[in-house]
Amino acid sequence: MPLIDPIPIAPPPEDAVNVLRIVLDDVGIEQLRTYGLSTAAVPMPNIEALAQRGVAFARAYSYPICSPTRMCQRTGRFGFHTGIVALVENGAGAPPENEIFLPRVLEINAPQIESALIGKWHLSNYMNKDWEHPVRVGFDYWAGTLRNLERGADNYFNYEHHIARKLEKGESHEKLRSRVYATTRQVDDAIAWINAQLGQQWYMELAFNAPHFPLHRPPADLYDTSKYVLTSSEPIGSEAKRPYFKAMLQAIDTELGRLFRSIDSNVLANTVILVVGDNGTAAQVYDNTITGFTNAHAKGTVYEQACRVPLIVAGPLVDRPGRVDTTSLICAVDMFATELSLLSVGTTGPTYAGTLDSVSFYTNIANAAANSPRAYYFTESAAPNGRNLNASTPGTRGIGNASYKLVRNATGTTFPDAGDEFYQLSTDPWETTNLTPGGSTAGLNATQLSNYNTLKSSYLTLIAS
Repeated sequence: MPLIDPIPIAPPPEDAVNVLRIVLDDVGIEQLRTYGLSTAAVPMPNIEALAQRGVAFARAYSYPICSPTRMCQRTGRFGFHTGIVALVENGAGAPPENEIFLPRVLEINAPQIESALIGKWHLSNYMNKDWEHPVRVGFDYWAGTLRNLERGADNYFNYEHHIARKLEKGESHEKLRSRVYATTRQVDDAIAWINAQLGQQWYMELAFNAPHFPLHRPPADLYDTSKYVLTSSEPIGSEAKRPYFKAMLQAIDTELGRLFRSIDSNVLANTVILVVGDNGTAAQVYDNTITGFTNAHAKGTVYEQACRVPLIVAGPLVDRPGRVDTTSLICAVDMFATELSLLSVGTTGPTYAGTLDSVSFYTNIANAAANSPRAYYFTESAAPNGRNLNASTPGTRGIGNASYKLVRNATGTTFPDAGDEFYQLSTDPWETTNLTPGGSTAGLNATQLSNYNTLKSSYLTLIAS
């Protein structure tokens, strides 16, 4: 598989940069060799080359599943504020109309910047006009799929492909049947749109469906067929699923190499590229060679294994390329303010539905010595979607700092609670030992108790905001 051509390491450009966010679906931090967590991680030389030219953040956190993370990234507001804490499917809780998405901020504050979404949306249903929704919230162009692909009519090789454009009055939409492998089609669309910008500053989110289930064997030229011997088009019966998952990851990496080679070198050198996961790896395909990893902490939970995701930022503005930042705490909501900062666009101007939760980590990109942008990170899993969510909404929530994490498996604001869990991440990074069994803090030493109380106070303050 080809490596990407070298991207020049340039000083901050005189001209404004472009921003390209690449979203990997169901890819936890352990899946990238860059972080050194597993000897079984699949080679992804193009993404690894980006890390060598950029900074890899090791403490980046998502929500446990797709829709809430994407809502956080696109609006800069936590799920309990937007009302999106569960999947947006068919009739299940669409985003409120008054939420402001990142491309809407560009439309208001920097209309000269063109915006596009390529790939999976997963934030619309018939309640918010389904097909045109990405364009209705501000994107100039969208080409992709509304939700996940399936094993039947909408699989990776045969699916509904949507194209929508913002018009002077309203939106246009067309739907067609695509039989091009979805990862390939998404890169085709990204190349075509970027190369059509002709000197225009732009912002793009490239949101792959892969390697989310259903698992499919990619075209043979996109992965190492000698290493991953896939006997069927999809895993059958008890056949191991992880080789299919790894092949799909390699297919993404191969197609990203094609994307980078297809963009004008000057445009590429002036583009900040962010690669991020939307949540951790599913239980069927996570790396079970890592001590402490377990099905009980996989995708869908608020544990580290489910919410700690890869985040790589490469391109101009990066200080000391090739470093791994192990101290900066970053939440999914922080992509919003950071990407606007990279584009030199302010957040003031639009009328938001509420206070922004997003904190920019731009300084941590541009200055390797910068302190963590946050004192704590937050994630949650709840249901159903809806406005005015708070601590009494059924669900599980996690809040952590540099060394400790509080997991709240209860409703209400009464502490301690039998459902509470508390972990010392500095010595137990994958949460194998709960220090507060039954919710009791009696066994905590002075340092642990101090951190427990700090996180408890931060949780109560946040959830009441």
